[in-house]
Amino acid sequence: MMILNNLILVGGKMKKTVVYFLLIAPSSILSACGLNNVKKLNSDATINPYRSIIIYGIRVEGRWDAPMFSVDLSEYDLKLQAITGNCFRYNHTEAMIPSVAGNIHFFAFEVQSEHFVVSPFNTVHKSFSTTAFNAPKGKAVYIGTFLYDQKRTLNLQRDFEPVASQLQSHFPKIGNTLKISETLEVTHPRGFLCTP
Repeated sequence: MMILNNLILVGGKMKKTVVYFLLIAPSSILSACGLNNVKKLNSDATINPYRSIIIYGIRVEGRWDAPMFSVDLSEYDLKLQAITGNCFRYNHTEAMIPSVAGNIHFFAFEVQSEHFVVSPFNTVHKSFSTTAFNAPKGKAVYIGTFLYDQKRTLNLQRDFEPVASQLQSHFPKIGNTLKISETLEVTHPRGFLCTP
């Protein structure tokens, strides 16, 4: 505390800088949910033998009132039966598309070898909520295509064959090794609250 008092007494400019830093830095960390160990990949992605790749699609058919529509997945701990995130570290995917009806948009992410669930922070009504998707080490898996339908419900289409050729052309270096992810039922995931 003595060091802080000495810094504030040095001069007006230093005083303002220190005060702003002390007020803004903690709230920035808390509001941004800190570190994320998930990496979004482009179409020339390759498989890291020590990590996993998860791929999913998003398609909008129903009316969504915001200009963008997103589906995020959160890392899930099977032992704790909860998402692994907190205010300082939160491993999750972030995928967003325009909220107009159109084609499937595919997204790929490099993740730790874990399980993932649809994020409890997604506010749309889901026809499912307790499904976890396995992301095995050194493999690329297809989660499915999330479809926001005319009834304003998010559904998951897991039929791999209709999209296999699209995935192969979109991700040529991993498309031929891609498999549908294994699933299991888990406890309904809950979010967490970060306040500055």
